[in-house]
Amino acid sequence: MPLPAGRTAFTDTVRPGFYRLHGDGPIRSWAVQVAPSESRTTPTLAEVLDALRVPLTDRAWTTEPEPAKPALQAAEETEGQQKLWRWFLAATLLILVVETVAAGWAARRNTRPMEGQTA
Repeated sequence: MPLPAGRTAFTDTVRPGFYRLHGDGPIRSWAVQVAPSESRTTPTLAEVLDALRVPLTDRAWTTEPEPAKPALQAAEETEGQQKLWRWFLAATLLILVVETVAAGWAARRNTRPMEGQTA
């Protein structure tokens, strides 16, 4: 940014960082730091936090379960019913294995030579 005529100081630095001045003379560098008030580490008053509705109790750390809501109970029941497909899949696979074993046993039984016949 050009410095207007008649000004000897540049005061338009709004962000912290390093700045360089290019002019007729040598290049000048300077650093702009944050305001000291921004590094204030004093604790916030409890009244201010309460006004902002920040919970100040250890309620989040309690292990007591909250009472279940009807909508939540209905959702859990629906989820439990949706897991029923696993049992149906297991039963189908079991029936398939039993049918395969029975078919193999029946096929071997029919291919055995009867007594008195030669193979």
